[in-house]
Amino acid sequence: MSLVDRAGVGAAAWVVTSAVFSVPLIAWGLWRPSVALPVLLVAAAVAVRVARTVPGVAGPRWAALSLVLVAVAGGVWAGATHAEHVVLRRDAGTYALSAQHLATAHRLGVDVDVPALGGAAVLATAGVTVASPGFYARGTGAQTRVVPQFLPATPVLLSLGWWAGGWTGLLLAPAVVLTLALLAFGALARRLVGPAWAVAATAALALTQPVLHAGRATYSEPFALLVGCAAASVLVAATSPSLGDRALRRLGLLAGLLAGGVALVRIDALRESALLLPVVALLAARRSPTARPLLAGLGLATAYAFATALLASRPYLGAVAGSLLPLVAAVVVLAGGPAVALRVRRWPRALVARLPLVLAVATLLGFAVLASRPLWLVVRQSAADPGARVVAGLQLAQGLAVNGGRTYDEATVGWTAWWVGVPALLLALAAAVLLAHRLGVALRDGAALPAWLAPALVGVASTALTLYRPGITPDHPWADRRLVPVVLPTVLLLAAAAVRHLTARAAPFTAPSPHSAPDSAPDGTGGPHRAARVRSRGPVGGPLGGVVAGVVG
Repeated sequence: MSLVDRAGVGAAAWVVTSAVFSVPLIAWGLWRPSVALPVLLVAAAVAVRVARTVPGVAGPRWAALSLVLVAVAGGVWAGATHAEHVVLRRDAGTYALSAQHLATAHRLGVDVDVPALGGAAVLATAGVTVASPGFYARGTGAQTRVVPQFLPATPVLLSLGWWAGGWTGLLLAPAVVLTLALLAFGALARRLVGPAWAVAATAALALTQPVLHAGRATYSEPFALLVGCAAASVLVAATSPSLGDRALRRLGLLAGLLAGGVALVRIDALRESALLLPVVALLAARRSPTARPLLAGLGLATAYAFATALLASRPYLGAVAGSLLPLVAAVVVLAGGPAVALRVRRWPRALVARLPLVLAVATLLGFAVLASRPLWLVVRQSAADPGARVVAGLQLAQGLAVNGGRTYDEATVGWTAWWVGVPALLLALAAAVLLAHRLGVALRDGAALPAWLAPALVGVASTALTLYRPGITPDHPWADRRLVPVVLPTVLLLAAAAVRHLTARAAPFTAPSPHSAPDSAPDGTGGPHRAARVRSRGPVGGPLGGVVAGVVG
């Protein structure tokens, strides 16, 4: 069913387009229903138009309907048990209050009645401030105002819930977004592990506590999950050899715009934008028509997101500069990927011959290092960090030795295992190792790049970086929402691919067609592109070897 495969993409395109259009309206204080609703309708028209260019996935009707039921059930449960965080204790309260203020005052900044507080002299007194958790004070004297900490896209979209139903509508909005995010994840899974196993993978994601927690409260993670999964799904379609160059270029541009657009919701999505650069390099090295449009869309959306952050959240950027600078360095390093990819044939012959083994072993060793850290490492931060005081308070309350500088980052693999289980982690690891080996074979032999390249490379690398440095106060279950946008989807997709092959045993494997919707021919040619089929050559490398084929499907 093409609608299932396009719904998440359409919703993500609407989120990104609405966020883009909202920036000038917020800056001019015009975010009111009479102005915003026509703009949002235009964004919806654009979203529907671009979603129709995405090819569907062939599969049984029951699988598509089951996927919809799983997504709706997850959203209904999140809505029925929705949280009511409106106190400035955690990020959910900040987002909720920011959205309510935006919906009623039509701008994000909060004007301060300086005379009512005793005048500018009082505000100049040491220790007196109008700042609070999640809000910064900007300006001085009579020009003092308060601005929210985070990027404006999430409050913008949550404010629509306020217009629809006051506090109830605002607090229920994340559940609606979670439903759409699960549909987007399911569409991605349909392309990677097939329609039937996509239902199981989506159900597993919907049942994980961090995802349910994020969907019950006013967090940005459900929006990031929605747009990120939609971008990955489009990018898989954009690397299909069964489509014409024109369709591939169009899909590549859309994938880049969506991937870069995630940074409109969460600034740390710049990490995934940086990790896409090696994918662009590899596609360019293979002269793929997707490469340039993908880079153009990614660069344009990322630049707009960063400019928005500078305009609306400059104090927040200063606060997280320690995390952003490594991202900027990563962009500089990864931008050199094209030169490396184009010169791979000039590497020493022995290294090229062993590239599959090198990549597979590196993946395995990387996981071993991350998982073993509690045995040999204690990660600390400055005791002067505001989060250190929170950690010290938690340690004191639980009778632990007080050491507020601890971040507990070394335990992140364990955090993930809490929610997916050790078996799923090991299955995902096996799939990741074999995918790394398969990628090495393609690079060594100059073969066509697999369709799973982008979600696998970006997903695994981003998961590793998130587990290495989650950058969040380690109080659970709140801290576990850091796993929602990338880590949990990646682990569960890899595990689903592994289980799919194991249950198929050694039987010949026929991969599903990722581009076979009979009513859709994105390249405008119709004909053979309307019923494309991809058949594997059977399992490779023992009982788990077909995992690679499963993910390619």
